[in-house]
Amino acid sequence: MRKVAKQLGFTLIELLVVISIIGILIGLLLPAVQKVREAANRIRCFNNLKQIGLAIHNHQITIGIFPDGGEHYWYSRSFTGSTPSLPPNQYWGALYQILPYMELNNLWANPNDAEIAKNGVKSYQCPSRHNPRVYLTNLSGGVPRVMADYAGNGGKDLTGNEWGMLGNGLDGVIVRRPNNSNSRSSSVNFNLITDGTSVTIMFGEKAFNYAMENYAQTDDDAGWVDGWDWDTVRWGRTKPCKDYYILTDPVIGYMDDPNIAPMNLLGSFGSPHFGGSNFLMVDGSVRQISYEINTFVFQNLSSRNDGYFVNLE
Repeated sequence: MRKVAKQLGFTLIELLVVISIIGILIGLLLPAVQKVREAANRIRCFNNLKQIGLAIHNHQITIGIFPDGGEHYWYSRSFTGSTPSLPPNQYWGALYQILPYMELNNLWANPNDAEIAKNGVKSYQCPSRHNPRVYLTNLSGGVPRVMADYAGNGGKDLTGNEWGMLGNGLDGVIVRRPNNSNSRSSSVNFNLITDGTSVTIMFGEKAFNYAMENYAQTDDDAGWVDGWDWDTVRWGRTKPCKDYYILTDPVIGYMDDPNIAPMNLLGSFGSPHFGGSNFLMVDGSVRQISYEINTFVFQNLSSRNDGYFVNLE
């Protein structure tokens, strides 16, 4: 009598049970993987700000002043002969001015403005975002420009408030290019940080509207070479916010939203990170500041000379 070979394999029910278990395990593992990835991104973001801070300190040591915010976004780069001008005579902003101290002297000295503007600087990009963001807009002269995720602190004083320029930086650290006007600050150095270098913001992350990821949004459309504009300068009038999503029209700008006042978010600090946004302080330290911070306290951190001492501990 022939023996019937015993067939090995899974029944349909067994297979479904195994798939379900694998799905549950993946569901449990995925948040942990995301947390590890975000922790790594936060460390890299910290390092980006530290590099910016070191470059600004070297700029101050070499020239005697901090870089400034330059001039209007529509201004071309300024030259002294065939060499890019140094602050306070440079129209492009702080992120351009510190390039020689980021070991990017060749990019700084490139005679072609468009070539510089379309080249991103890795240290200017937060790794938690989809980078680099490159937009082609009329505001940028019709050439592609790479956006930056970090901006200088223009303070809380709104003197000289214009569209896209919420103040001239009278009490900020990255100020509008000094001139003979009484509504502008003189060049800033360590001596003018009278509230304390460890409790005064120098640079921070920018808030971003994910609804406009494929378009140049109102406060992020002229790129990292931009002069005095909210692309490269942010103000401490409002506390930092987490990246948000507000549907907008790419032509007419922000649409009305009954729950959120979009104009209050324009020109604000913020980030994609959980819990808070990363900031570079004047002393070169980098720390996270909570989205829940009191607005008045954050305004004090944004001013270099308002006489308030903030204990961040």
